[in-house]
Amino acid sequence: MISWASNNKFSSIGGLREGYLIISYEIPIIISILAMAALYNSLNLIEIAESQSGAWGILVNPLAALVFLIATLIATGGFPYEIGEAETEIVAGYGSEYSSVLYATIMGAGYLRMYVMSLLFTIVFLGGWNPMPGFIPDSGIFSGGPILLKSLLVMSLLVFFRSVYPRYRVDQAVRIGWEKLFVLSMMSIGFSIILVTIGI
Repeated sequence: MISWASNNKFSSIGGLREGYLIISYEIPIIISILAMAALYNSLNLIEIAESQSGAWGILVNPLAALVFLIATLIATGGFPYEIGEAETEIVAGYGSEYSSVLYATIMGAGYLRMYVMSLLFTIVFLGGWNPMPGFIPDSGIFSGGPILLKSLLVMSLLVFFRSVYPRYRVDQAVRIGWEKLFVLSMMSIGFSIILVTIGI
């Protein structure tokens, strides 16, 4: 919407690229969350985190965790998936006509999205507020520390990936989303169904 409202062709191209990416990463994220929901028999994040007192979700279904992590890289729009705002090709992407506070809001939204996705990864795959498998904190003050630390570690990993890999083209990123992440996410939900069927 922001790219269309600016009435600039570079912003429109950046917005279209972002739209392509949204379609290609949202479905694998949802399917990987559904794989963990099927495994823990709940869509409630609190129940999912409390169910990981024995083993974290990343150990039980690593395929779903990998899909979620790669899709998070695409969702945050940073390297190697900085396609919507690729400065070398289309100026500054969907935010090229904005300045001041609105520009800071647009650019800061990616980091806010990175924190939220890291927090969701921590709750679903890293046991949430449980510092380690088999240990459940009994005070509310202590439980905030592990979840914050784990989220910051996941964010550090995402920022590290941004600095290591070169940028993909939009067709390569969409192909990764549909041909690889979608297939892996379907495999992860199948793996969760098999684990539930055999009683693990």
